Amino acid sequence: TVRNSEVSHNHANGLWADESVYDMVFVGNTMVGNDQAGIEVEISAKAIIANNVSTGNRMGLFVFDSGDLKIYNNYLGRNSFMGILMSQDQRRQADSSFAGHDPRRPIPDSTVPWLLQNIEIKNNVLGGTGQLFQVYALDKATNIPASEMNITIDGNLFGERVPGVPPTMVALGGSDNVTLYRYQTPEELAAARNPSWRNATAPADYTQSQMLQAARESTVGAALPADVAGAIGQPTGVTQVGPF
Repeated sequence: TVRNSEVSHNHANGLWADESVYDMVFVGNTMVGNDQAGIEVEISAKAIIANNVSTGNRMGLFVFDSGDLKIYNNYLGRNSFMGILMSQDQRRQADSSFAGHDPRRPIPDSTVPWLLQNIEIKNNVLGGTGQLFQVYALDKATNIPASEMNITIDGNLFGERVPGVPPTMVALGGSDNVTLYRYQTPEELAAARNPSWRNATAPADYTQSQMLQAARESTVGAALPADVAGAIGQPTGVTQVGPF
């Protein structure tokens, strides 16, 4: 657990969980101005990443070959490259030739397969000028389409897309390791991926404080599950968008 800490202005990542880390809780932290990701989770599994502020980095959150993540109520806007970057490569925990295994655990270990899967992205605030993508997921090596990764994108507030200008709201990969299907509005995303998803947008040029105010006024928030609510000290079922 890393709680109520500041990890900022580093020449790499801020918080970085790498090499078979299991059962993480990152809550109430501030990551500003890191050269790479404010938070990175790599070849690891099972995390609550909630109620954090990660801004002014290259990526707000980088999820690499990791799954079973609950990403709730974070501010991940105004990062220079991407808000949330999710990527898969050829590494698998079942292959002992790759570095990064926990020597205390068996090979294969089904709890940490090093797969991008089972990711809930809910109640977050994204957007801001300059970045390419607000949410992005792509397997670049092993032909797993995002449609098979069990990624949920619901209750978030995005920066509105200005035609012809980055950032893309959501880009989800196909099965050829290259193709991205791009969705520029909440309506496009819901129609293509899941009609139950409710997301919203605010003007692209809103400042951080304006985005957070718009989040507090938003009605699209998804209910907090008990484990996330407990981690951040809020009642189960609260539907607020953005950090508390």
